[in-house]
Amino acid sequence: MKSRTRLIPVVAALVALPAGLGVAASPAMAAADTGHTNSVGMSPNLTNVTPMAIAANERTAFNYFVNKGLTKRQSAGIVGNLIVESGVDPTIKQSGGGPGRGIAQWGVGGRWDHNSRDNMVWYAAQHGQSRWSLGAQLAFTWYELRTFSGYGYSALKSATTISAATVAFEKKFEGCGSCNESRRISEATSVFNTYGGGSANPYQPAEVCGDGYKVIDKHALGTLGTIYLLYKSSAQANCVVTMKQTKLGSKTPVAATLQVQGGTKATNSGNFGYYAGPVKRTAAAKCVKWGGTVNSTTWTSAYSHCG
Repeated sequence: MKSRTRLIPVVAALVALPAGLGVAASPAMAAADTGHTNSVGMSPNLTNVTPMAIAANERTAFNYFVNKGLTKRQSAGIVGNLIVESGVDPTIKQSGGGPGRGIAQWGVGGRWDHNSRDNMVWYAAQHGQSRWSLGAQLAFTWYELRTFSGYGYSALKSATTISAATVAFEKKFEGCGSCNESRRISEATSVFNTYGGGSANPYQPAEVCGDGYKVIDKHALGTLGTIYLLYKSSAQANCVVTMKQTKLGSKTPVAATLQVQGGTKATNSGNFGYYAGPVKRTAAAKCVKWGGTVNSTTWTSAYSHCG
């Protein structure tokens, strides 16, 4: 799914509504529900303009999924997607007459009103709710996740980072290969920081270095960030990454360095939003010196982790 544009009349109508209640479908609105969908039943919108999120609905959605047993990072990953899709507005319809409807932009002719036992209109009727209400659409999202294995519940539950959770929901539930992915992760991180009570970098050191790398040491640069040293035994290789903890998403000076004893120092430095690195070197039976910088604060180890 790519991002959706908000219809101006919807914004005006929504201002007068209590947060999260949505609106009942009018005959005119129902009559306009025609269109086409892509292979997974979601609307193939190609626009880039996204609506401003409704903050109260963001919080409601985040708390809903946390209460269902998802972690705060997993819940934030879902809501980050919904913000880009619809602004978490249950009344929204895809601009230009497209088929997208509701918070996840389910497509008319598919998962909005057609697929057998897998469409929003059917689900709302089964539960005596308006198809346009936030509560019904959140419940339907959970129903789809838990009922149909192809929508990514397993991948979502196994996600330990905000970025992994965001991408799992994006690719499996929304059926979106790479639709403004960085924006989705950024929105999810903001949701976590705002409603999850933390300040989190959406990436993890092992995720940055790649499969098989495990953290073997770390050094904090105060509250600015942390330098991590990782090792992959099968390759006898080290990896260094410096993870920011402040000004996340803003490009500020960050660096990661790694030097194998007897060799030259390798560095990745620049103005980055979340981390510097990965810097990798094979270091079989040799010591390594590792370090990093955030802003003007820097640190470098002595030679260590030999072997």
